[in-house]
Amino acid sequence: MPKILIIEDEKPDLILLDILLPKENGIFFLKKWREKEEFSLTPIIAFSNYDDQETKKEAFQFGVKTYLIKTSLTPKELVEIIKNYLK
Repeated sequence: MPKILIIEDEKPDLILLDILLPKENGIFFLKKWREKEEFSLTPIIAFSNYDDQETKKEAFQFGVKTYLIKTSLTPKELVEIIKNYLK
């Protein structure tokens, strides 16, 4: 089952999106999710080691709340950031 269909079935409270994915990049999925009205307000956090300014800019244009660099965070810090968005 394509990943976007799984998300449609689950209706998550938050999406943690990696920008570097095996077949399509995270920006592709971000665009697709934002086309769907039911996901227009779902917070999306980009989480990647891809630290490209143009990609970050595009991610923010499609509504990511923040763009985190994996190597800059501990797992505990990531959990705290996610908890803050779910409050």
